[in-house]
Amino acid sequence: MVDCRRLYGLCSGAEGSIEEFVDGHLGLRCRYHGLAKRHVQYVLTALAISVERMSLQEPADGP
Repeated sequence: MVDCRRLYGLCSGAEGSIEEFVDGHLGLRCRYHGLAKRHVQYVLTALAISVERMSLQEPADGP
């Protein structure tokens, strides 16, 4: 039972990230043609999402 809850938590987190990518950043529309250019677009979009999430976090207490 505990393993199912942990697995569900992982799946829901991944699904939330995919949902943010698709709806919030137009992840289903590609601006470029070609597999290599499309890959670069996806990587840069994922990087932008990570930076956006990190900017919303509270700073950690210093030493």
